[in-house]
Amino acid sequence: MHHLMVLRRTAMAKQWSEGRLEVLDAPTYVDWLADFVERLAPEQVLHRLTGDSPGAQLLAPVWPVAKNEVRILLARELERRGTRQGSLSPTPDRAIGDGRGDRQANLTDDAPAAGGPGEARWIYR
Repeated sequence: MHHLMVLRRTAMAKQWSEGRLEVLDAPTYVDWLADFVERLAPEQVLHRLTGDSPGAQLLAPVWPVAKNEVRILLARELERRGTRQGSLSPTPDRAIGDGRGDRQANLTDDAPAAGGPGEARWIYR
């Protein structure tokens, strides 16, 4: 999963330039991402939180945060909420509930992912 990017010479570029397509700012993306991660099963592995594109091709969003900083911001947001990955995920022994206040966000790096050199997988527990 990663954020929507608008690239030059695409249908979305035309929609974006005409004001018919909006992209998320970094704080909103991190907030929505935290909402998603709280509901994601604890055993699911996230391989990617942001994407890359050639700089000259990217129209939007242009965020003031580096790619890897999104991971750090997500961990901080989960910690601020007192939650972690799966806190709001239904499990066989637990119904969907608030889940807040009893879990902490701990970012752990797993082994490198098969997706490519230098990529890492993260589970937010």
